[in-house]
Amino acid sequence: MAAYIQRHVSSDVARCMIAFAEAQGFKAEELLTMLGLPSIEALLARNRLSAHEHGLLLEMHAVPEIHRAIYRQVIERGLEFLFDPFTSYVSLCLASPTMALAVDNFLRFRPLVGSCDVVNAKRVDNRLVVEYRGDCHRRPESDQAFIYFRMLEDLIRSYDVQHEACVRMNLIAQATLRKDEYTDKDGLLPTFGQANNLLIIDAPMLDAPVSARNDLLYRLLKQQAIKEYNGVFCPSHFSDQVEHLIRAFLFSDDGTAAAPKRMVELVADKLHISRATLHRRLAAEKTTYTDLLAGVRRAEAARLLTETSMSVLDIGEILGFSDASSFNRFFREQFNQTPLKYRKSISG
Repeated sequence: MAAYIQRHVSSDVARCMIAFAEAQGFKAEELLTMLGLPSIEALLARNRLSAHEHGLLLEMHAVPEIHRAIYRQVIERGLEFLFDPFTSYVSLCLASPTMALAVDNFLRFRPLVGSCDVVNAKRVDNRLVVEYRGDCHRRPESDQAFIYFRMLEDLIRSYDVQHEACVRMNLIAQATLRKDEYTDKDGLLPTFGQANNLLIIDAPMLDAPVSARNDLLYRLLKQQAIKEYNGVFCPSHFSDQVEHLIRAFLFSDDGTAAAPKRMVELVADKLHISRATLHRRLAAEKTTYTDLLAGVRRAEAARLLTETSMSVLDIGEILGFSDASSFNRFFREQFNQTPLKYRKSISG
């Protein structure tokens, strides 16, 4: 599986959003025009939407009736909400040999639905902590975190036949709906106003084999998911190619990151264009080299703090920051907390 993921979303997500808007009596075509998006026909003619288009589409959450309708469906249907447009992905998750593999497949192949998420997972013994950060900044990321977590929780419940798992959900934002509009059939109510968007799962049966599993079916579904994944994630947008190269050039041969100015030169040289052309083509896709570099650093910083025991000083050096204070300042801007506080909150 590729180490980097392009930022785009299946057009089936747009199809669902449009259906919700129309079911609530809104004229979806007018909403799309107001949000600066193409017509319904043009939008759905493509397989994937760009991260920018997805960010605009999420503005529909600002309409209370649409927001409530989406939450109601997610709470009532859970993972079934995804089944029709993403049958092979959901089937793979539900046919996994263990709960741990089911969660791993959910996280690993979720980009088939959309890759505008930054998700980190850390497991210690029987505790699994999943942290969510959205990569579309137009809407509060807790909206998307709630939907993501609700479906993952539904997957956990499908494997927890003895009702042994304890699941907690923390969200950064404050509640905007009534409590009953957040509570699922198992009584899970998020805790609001927290430092991070977290789903904390304590499950002693994480690695317990499923008695009725079908190993052949699982292998076939896994092959299909990999095939679909590889078919979707090939560099198509120029910004995707640049982000891929940033990750490739992030580390030099001696294990430290190239300086930012040197890295942009390496990327431009690899693409056989000048730096000016690089910046101009990124601007045409409504992004910048600085934004792409920050996005990669943000994701890698969170991953290294979550998945390794490396010191904050070493992580900052690996990511190309000149000193610890520069890394700490960047991290505070991105996560609104220090790296050490972030690591402590993730470790539970």
